[in-house]
Amino acid sequence: MSGKIRVGIIGVGHMGQYHVNVAAGINQYELAGIFDADPARREEIGGRFQVPTFETYDDLIDHSDAVVIAVPTAFHYEVAKKALEKGRHVLVEKPITETVEQARELVSLAA
Repeated sequence: MSGKIRVGIIGVGHMGQYHVNVAAGINQYELAGIFDADPARREEIGGRFQVPTFETYDDLIDHSDAVVIAVPTAFHYEVAKKALEKGRHVLVEKPITETVEQARELVSLAA
């Protein structure tokens, strides 16, 4: 075991690519991999950063200690809830969710 935090990046559009770049440069992180719904983008970014790619975000969550969620806002709640229910640490791009109720539920799950 490397002792590093295995970080997965879910969504590698503009902001997701920023997070991949930052995570790749942090010594305490091991970039566990990336997921994007667009297979071509997923493979391109995976190749550029030399990181594993995953065909589903569920698989990436299973291989990570923490995830960065950089998907469209409409999917923040669904993806973050799944990661939190699996006991993962989560960073969600803003806004956290589409509704206050969804945000409160995620905060409760994280507590």
